Amino acid sequence: SSSDLQLAAADRIDLFAGRMTLSTSSTSDGELKLVSKGSLILDTSSSLGGSAPIIMNGGNVGIGVTNPLQRLQVNDTATAAFVVTSAGQVGIGTTSPGGLLDVIGNSSVLMRAGQAALQLSGGATSTTADIQLAAADRIDLFAGSLSLNTSSTTAGTMQLISKGSLILDTSSSLGGTAPIILQGGNVGIGTTSPG
Repeated sequence: SSSDLQLAAADRIDLFAGRMTLSTSSTSDGELKLVSKGSLILDTSSSLGGSAPIIMNGGNVGIGVTNPLQRLQVNDTATAAFVVTSAGQVGIGTTSPGGLLDVIGNSSVLMRAGQAALQLSGGATSTTADIQLAAADRIDLFAGSLSLNTSSTTAGTMQLISKGSLILDTSSSLGGTAPIILQGGNVGIGTTSPG
């Protein structure tokens, strides 16, 4: 039970079979070790170094990439990559996430909760955490009912700040017939240009 079988070569050892199984002799114990001082490559493509290898290199694991840059990386192209860093950060469309979740790309980002709640929280107990929504053009919020509330029931300030006009519009479309406009210190009701 202590005998060894060793295969040694100066360059490489090739094993070919229609099907190959590596198993420990025990059905309940034992270790199966694949040890490499370079990369460990599991390649299911037609040739070694093909388009879909699984690479273990320097503690990083790559799927479809020959040089994984993070603990886990899927896909070779950075803009199509999915990575998990050693710090637990997740990147989609980037190999260098700048936060716990960093999503970069030219496609839509969809978060769907179905019949459950979708919650963005700056912290379960923190009173100073911020949630920021930023866009180069516009941010649209759609809901059957939309409420903006301060967390306190007795105090707190709600600020709606605009360097242009601030429009409260209850008509069927933005810029309709009955907006309330705050512009340059003037308030207009039913007019888009209070003077």
